[in-house]
Amino acid sequence: MANLIRNSAAVLGLAALFAACAPRPIQLTTPCPSKSTKEIVAALSALVMAEGMQLTLVNDNIGILQASTAESHSIWTGTSSTLQWIFTIKGDTVLAYAKAIDQSRNAFGAVTYTNETYYSDSKLHPNSNAWYWNVRRGLETLCGGKVEFVQK
Repeated sequence: MANLIRNSAAVLGLAALFAACAPRPIQLTTPCPSKSTKEIVAALSALVMAEGMQLTLVNDNIGILQASTAESHSIWTGTSSTLQWIFTIKGDTVLAYAKAIDQSRNAFGAVTYTNETYYSDSKLHPNSNAWYWNVRRGLETLCGGKVEFVQK
């Protein structure tokens, strides 16, 4: 019985360690009371497509939009990267995540490493990363309110 308790404590400790090392998403949120869900999804779709992103998931009935860039591959590091915007409309509030996903694959194509980096204003320089800034500023213009950031 003592071994069971000790092993359970060890497993819980490892789980807590892995959870602490996981990336913490940064959520952008802004109220958008003057627009319908369909209007918001249509406007956000236009914003991300103007940045060269492809729509990967769109449902304007429930207010979900996902867009990403095509994978870019680095010969030097052996990684592939994609940039993503994920939007959810809850009531009259738009919730969004901007992130980069980096992956490495072995010779057989199996993913051996994945890293997600979540972005906010403080992580990206205003004069670069147009994919982020143009969509983020467009979101503020669309909704007429300031974007706030919440670390999840």
